[in-house]
Amino acid sequence: MMTDLKFAIRQLLKNPGFTAVAVLTLALGISTNTPTIVPYEGE
Repeated sequence: MMTDLKFAIRQLLKNPGFTAVAVLTLALGISTNTPTIVPYEGE
């Protein structure tokens, strides 16, 4: 498991453009879905 994690980090560091796009896509997806879930937390 640690070997896979180290490999993944190395690959992300080799491709900073891909890393930026992946992080921005995840951030956009999470921030878009959060407001739809929050109102149902109170019920």
